[in-house]
Amino acid sequence: MGNILGIISGVLSSLHVAVDALHMLVSRRVRSWDPVREIPPGSLAGKVILITGGNAGIGRQAALDLAVAAASAHQPTSTSSNQPVAATTTDIWIASRNAVMGRKVVTEIERAAAVNAAARHNNSSSGENGGEGEETVQRVRAHFLELDLTSFASIRKAARTFSAAVSRLDILILNAGLMGGPATAVTEDGYELRFGLNYVGHALLVKLLLPLLLLGAAAETKEDPIIGDSDSDSEGASNNRPRIVALSSAAHSYTVRGGIRFDALKGPASHVERVMRYGQSKLALLLWAREMAERYPPRQVTTVSIHPGTVKTELFNNPEGGLMYRLLQRLFVPVFGLTVEDGAKNTVWAATASSKDVVSGEYYEPIGAAGNGSVWSRDRGLARKLWEWTEEELKGQELDMI
Repeated sequence: MGNILGIISGVLSSLHVAVDALHMLVSRRVRSWDPVREIPPGSLAGKVILITGGNAGIGRQAALDLAVAAASAHQPTSTSSNQPVAATTTDIWIASRNAVMGRKVVTEIERAAAVNAAARHNNSSSGENGGEGEETVQRVRAHFLELDLTSFASIRKAARTFSAAVSRLDILILNAGLMGGPATAVTEDGYELRFGLNYVGHALLVKLLLPLLLLGAAAETKEDPIIGDSDSDSEGASNNRPRIVALSSAAHSYTVRGGIRFDALKGPASHVERVMRYGQSKLALLLWAREMAERYPPRQVTTVSIHPGTVKTELFNNPEGGLMYRLLQRLFVPVFGLTVEDGAKNTVWAATASSKDVVSGEYYEPIGAAGNGSVWSRDRGLARKLWEWTEEELKGQELDMI
């Protein structure tokens, strides 16, 4: 009976993917949204950005979009001498367990930023952007951080390395994810593979890096007192508050009975269809983001979850994903899926849009569409239960206790 229910749920999930993807394909909002044009000029200056799974797919594209937008921004000049003011640098960190691909993307980011900075300089020199011989400087640096989200030890090591290298964290994008993989696989610490990587690993990473996010909030409050006065949005607040963007999915609707099976999160959970295990992990991220917003107000950190759309990425390139996974892989995604370029747009929007437009705790579908989500995604009791379960699981993992 359980297998039949799993197959039915998988078929419904596949049909939902097709409808969702078709809607995205015809959406003018998705196709017309341009990161370089839409990201507020100069808003990424001085920011430290960390993207998990930034070595491929949506994470890689989001990193490139952010780098190009930062490098393309107008470099202000001194009003007295018409000389450029001291440039501030945008630091983009690519966190991945694949060092070869990760370092390759680091090179791609710096190359793309340099090309766009040079183009900006040429336009300014010719007067196209109102500049008078404006000089362009390098304002984007990229870094690689080794991180395996299936290992608490690796997550702690990465957090230590990152914390030693930076003084703040402004944007944290929880992008890494897995849908397929062996049916009985578990993480190094014993969690069902999809839940352990997609949710538990990210929850630990945020727990360890939260002090850096709060330092970023304190720094912004000093620079912009409006942020510290209240939780309300204002013109002065812009997008300066530290922000966490968790990549959930519309697949969060296709989960186990009860939303989350707390008795089946450790061990292989092979009795549950893999697509449903994936949906469960994405529901967990969504609920976690809602609970983060309850516990940490926007003046400290803004936390949101997003659905990127159904995107043609390596998420679907796994031969061990099961029947429903193969149905998605071979039929629906190739026909209806978004390009990676379009699929990264909602992530970039959520990371950079004005505080007036991004509400902490909300779940956004492309691009910036709030108010959707399953019944389980709005269950406050389930969100609190997940938070308490997570805190218990991660007890003793703080850096100063290891």
